[in-house]
Amino acid sequence: MSYLIAFSLSALLLWVCQRFALRFRWLDAPDSRKNHHAPTPAVAGLAWVLSVCVVLSLTSIVPATRWLVAGTFVLALVGAWDDRSPLPSWLRLLLQSMAVGIAFADALPLVSLGNLLGSGPLLLGALAWPITVFMVVGVINALNMIDGMDGLLFSVALTALVCIAMVAAGSASAQISLIAIAALIPFGLINVRWPWNARARMFFGDAGSTSMGLLLGWLVVQQSQSGFNASAAYPPVTALWLLAVPLVDAVSLLIRRAQHGRSPWSADRWHLHHLLMDAGLSVNRSLAIILALMLSLQLLGLQLRALQVPDSLQAILFMGLALTYHGYMQRVTRVGRFLGRQLRSPIR
Repeated sequence: MSYLIAFSLSALLLWVCQRFALRFRWLDAPDSRKNHHAPTPAVAGLAWVLSVCVVLSLTSIVPATRWLVAGTFVLALVGAWDDRSPLPSWLRLLLQSMAVGIAFADALPLVSLGNLLGSGPLLLGALAWPITVFMVVGVINALNMIDGMDGLLFSVALTALVCIAMVAAGSASAQISLIAIAALIPFGLINVRWPWNARARMFFGDAGSTSMGLLLGWLVVQQSQSGFNASAAYPPVTALWLLAVPLVDAVSLLIRRAQHGRSPWSADRWHLHHLLMDAGLSVNRSLAIILALMLSLQLLGLQLRALQVPDSLQAILFMGLALTYHGYMQRVTRVGRFLGRQLRSPIR
């Protein structure tokens, strides 16, 4: 019943938020960096956040969800503020860190990084809380940064939530994931370019993308630590595979910007989805490629877990993938060619 309520409430709130955005001109205007050609409401994320928070508050799956709801709601307000009037990066990161602290007030931090050294769990001790905040803020911004193409955030979030729900079916985190999925589906119907939907009719906005990042970060931490679920559903390194595409793309992008003497938070068209479209691929073809890559890496991570591949080897494989991707993207940035095609827009 909670899943049906989440779906129905999300659909209703999407309609309400769309009318609100049109009435008060809360629209994302097109520019040279963006891929849409008409002002579009960017408040769908608020509908998703509100529906998830309401259902979680009514369901009371575990006491810790009360603080998750509070932190998510605070972050949604920060994102909505940033949507309307962009915040300085230092203030945005500070407020995001505060929201993470609220969300984890009654939940497990990242106390162990798993058996990365082959000699038992690598415990973080006093560093558990700062590293948890740092890593979850990283997930928040990775999800926010990848939200730049019709259907992309929806697809990335949906696949990650499905994996989280599958690996620990019946657990509290799986229930939370399913509620989030139910509330997300109405958004996908109007954001993905289906045959009946020529373009996205609403965007998630910073309020939604950052809140989604917080929820995913919270879930993967809880599932990778013993205690919240009776035992850890997977080692922490598996979480990297579940969120590989947004994490690797974001980190590579921040490094490349710094290497070119630019602010890590400056706007450009260096994201994977931008480069695919600038190489001449359509929005849906670009989405299909990224989705295939995302699913492949998620399935690889889950298979490595099933085969009980040592955490250290999994971490080495992931780092090798990340370094290979970054090296290739550095070359793309330098020569202006991607997948053997000349980019239509100059690298800027």
